Amino acid sequence: MLASSARGQSRPLPGVILAGTSLTLLKPWLKSAVRPAARTLVAAGITANQVTLMSLAGSLAVAWIVAGGSSNRAMYLLLPLWLGLRTVLAALDGTMAIEFGQKSRLGGALNEIGDLVSDVALIATFAAVAPMNPGLIMLVAALAAGVEGVGLLGHLVGKTRRLEGPFGKCDRAIAYSGLAVWIALGAPVPQMADPICWMFAGLSAVTLSNRGLEALDAHAASPR
Repeated sequence: MLASSARGQSRPLPGVILAGTSLTLLKPWLKSAVRPAARTLVAAGITANQVTLMSLAGSLAVAWIVAGGSSNRAMYLLLPLWLGLRTVLAALDGTMAIEFGQKSRLGGALNEIGDLVSDVALIATFAAVAPMNPGLIMLVAALAAGVEGVGLLGHLVGKTRRLEGPFGKCDRAIAYSGLAVWIALGAPVPQMADPICWMFAGLSAVTLSNRGLEALDAHAASPR
């Protein structure tokens, strides 16, 4: 089984799987679920860009609250709650942009920059939990930022947003939510914490590579 790449060549099935994300499965359901809310917001004069900025503000606020109260591990329950809501907001602003005529390059750039800043802020909250390695946490955050930065590159060179996996925004939300719940329940963070973080870093590196290559392919295939 083969799938086409941007160069018109075919990619082996393992490559297709590694480029997929959980959002591929969730997106149709999410778009259908948020469409009535999107219609209501558009009618009220709310724009997709305003929803994007609200999501960014919410991420920064949650990160500040969790980091400030990190001595109380129950605070980490805020992360999965917010990450779930953030995924819904992402589907909402995307639906408003695409289906209600609000799509723009500015909106695409705002979306990627918002994801970049939000990811760094939210991931950094784990650095306060022993025995998590703060330097390794910041590496994971930097790679997540790189993934979203390459998504922004897609707008600049390929004219389309890059969504390749295997560790996109939705996948990261699921992974970090699981870790946050473990911490919030008061369970000791295992000595496997570092290998888990290295796994997150490796998946982000593969995702960054996939998005970068596809963005360059799209640029090469676009008319001059």
